[in-house]
Amino acid sequence: MKYSTAQLRPAFTLVEAMAALPVAAVIVVGLASAVVLAGRAIPAGTAPGEAVVRGYQAADQFAGELHCALVVPVRAPTAVEFLVPDRDADGDSESIRYAWSGTPGDPLTRKYNSFAPETYLENVHEFQVDYVIRDVLDTTTTVVTPTVGVELAYFEDWGGFAGAASELALNATNWVSQYITISIPAGATKLTFTQAKLMLRNDLLGIADVLVGIYPARTDGSYLPEAAPVGPDATIYGTDMSLITTWVDAYFSGVTTNDLSRTKYCIVVKGSDAFIFPSVLQYQYWKSAPDNGIVQKWTSNSGATWDPTASSHNKQDIRFHLYGTFDLAPVEQETVTARHYLTSADVTVRIGSDPSLQVRTSARILNAPEITVP
Repeated sequence: MKYSTAQLRPAFTLVEAMAALPVAAVIVVGLASAVVLAGRAIPAGTAPGEAVVRGYQAADQFAGELHCALVVPVRAPTAVEFLVPDRDADGDSESIRYAWSGTPGDPLTRKYNSFAPETYLENVHEFQVDYVIRDVLDTTTTVVTPTVGVELAYFEDWGGFAGAASELALNATNWVSQYITISIPAGATKLTFTQAKLMLRNDLLGIADVLVGIYPARTDGSYLPEAAPVGPDATIYGTDMSLITTWVDAYFSGVTTNDLSRTKYCIVVKGSDAFIFPSVLQYQYWKSAPDNGIVQKWTSNSGATWDPTASSHNKQDIRFHLYGTFDLAPVEQETVTARHYLTSADVTVRIGSDPSLQVRTSARILNAPEITVP
């Protein structure tokens, strides 16, 4: 193939090359200046604008993780710990904790599960979480049976005059009965005898026990107990008494009645055996004692016969206190319980000492976990 001389282009001449060099230099300098200017336009990481950007990024990540919180066990102004749903398929929730010491310049740290805390944000001068809590009042209604504890009856003296202290020995056949009247409160449905206090002592060996029973009183006006008690006797052990007469407690169990039409009872005190050294019960005697509505009697033959006669009913009474409880009619009772739920949190972050660098965001907590409030 042949080319014409018009198609051939000779190379640059030396003059042309020398003329092109200044133009190329100008272009290279222009390109270099553009690169320098572009480099200066990239943030260096220390500018105020960069601090704000990093603050927003950190606050947004914090808010995003808190949004999924299931439980928030730690809730403080500069520290928060919460559990989020399982992220590694091991079936367990993940624990995340953000914390700042409160000292300007210290880092904000993030701790994930059992790993050591890592620096999450440096040169922090402000980190505060404000929690938004929703309070809910739950009202439940239950049917309850009110119970009232009372002193059912007692005797210490006759209007300030105690009379003379006397004693009765107790054994398997020597018993003492104290007739009493109990006031039944309106609305009561059940009476439970709980405790009696008596003035007792034990002779020498201190081995004779005492039995205390609650008996319905006969309805024939004799002031005597019926044959069967309301419930089991209470036992006062000989070892619980001393050689000095003092108040001793007897505690009843299962001594209960629903027949509240009956108000007359007898406290019957017995010895447990025919000991040579028996237990001794104290009573008060006054020849001119007034009628106080209670009557003391005693027997030496296990209740076959009783003393004293009717003419001496008002002259003596044992010193005692009798306690019990009344169940009242069932009533509806409302219980109001305050429950607290964490619905959102506002977070404030500031990198650096300049107050204008402060950023704020809010995290709505999807599950609104229940929390305790001090």
